[in-house]
Amino acid sequence: MFGKLTIRAKDSVFDPRLPREGDPTLQSSSLKVHAKERQGGRRHYKVYLYLEGEDLPYIRRVVYRLHSTFKNPTRAVPRTASNPNCLLELWTWGVFTVNIQVEDKRGQTYAFTHRLKFDQELPNNEGRYKVGSW
Repeated sequence: MFGKLTIRAKDSVFDPRLPREGDPTLQSSSLKVHAKERQGGRRHYKVYLYLEGEDLPYIRRVVYRLHSTFKNPTRAVPRTASNPNCLLELWTWGVFTVNIQVEDKRGQTYAFTHRLKFDQELPNNEGRYKVGSW
């Protein structure tokens, strides 16, 4: 782990801490999409943003820079035993690009971007789950 990290950002409307399809412990209740109507009837979705990869043990923290319309768009998430994937939960109505800065345990920083893709997981239920783009 010198020079670059083998990690990637992922996002999902499904909680990554819960069992997924193919897992024998999966219960249908764990595959819930959390959504609610907000301002002007716009549907917001609970989205989980997190890191994956073989170099996760070397991560100290990650800073997610969300769209500027978010309250407190800069969110620092330390990697801990209870949050080993630097998971951030957020509510959003649209997809956008997240700027990400990762700090490793030596203090080296790495920057990259991630375009949210949670909308690809939503069921197409007569347009109820239409997601905007920023």
